[in-house]
Amino acid sequence: MDKFMKWVIRASIIFSLIYTFKTNHWIGTVGGLIVFIITFFVDYLNLKYLKINKTVIAIVYFYCIFSLVLGSMWNFYDNIEWWDILMHILSGVILGIIGSLILDNYSHKSKTSNSIRFLFVLGIACTGGILWEIYEFTVDTLFKLDTQLSSVSGVRDTMWDLITDFLGGLIAGFYFIKIKKN
Repeated sequence: MDKFMKWVIRASIIFSLIYTFKTNHWIGTVGGLIVFIITFFVDYLNLKYLKINKTVIAIVYFYCIFSLVLGSMWNFYDNIEWWDILMHILSGVILGIIGSLILDNYSHKSKTSNSIRFLFVLGIACTGGILWEIYEFTVDTLFKLDTQLSSVSGVRDTMWDLITDFLGGLIAGFYFIKIKKN
């Protein structure tokens, strides 16, 4: 990813961090700090251990802007009813793309069957969704927050999040089966 673009993203996160800190929006502040740190962690991984596809890095960074900066820090989740569903579907697709790249990287040019690719992509997408829900539950428990909206919807929000992560994984899985078939 172009260095200029990466610093534009980091600057937008810093600007949003200042805003959320001044408005005592602690969920957005914590999420923003995590994303800001992740941008440097990805750089470190790329430099020391592996080469992550630049397109994947760009997709992940832009997803972070949409989900954390716009969603959490600028309250799109509260103000746009379908924002959470869209972000979970996109996260399933993105995690599916990452899963397919991992499979390609470790299969070392040996042919992977479409059913194995589909299951692996779907598994990565669903695992990512589960880990995110564990994160939300942990944050809610430790900081007495309600990011999962359990006081309003019981487990409905968590279940919709997992279902839409699954749907995103299905979309990615079918896409890669079609691409590999052609």
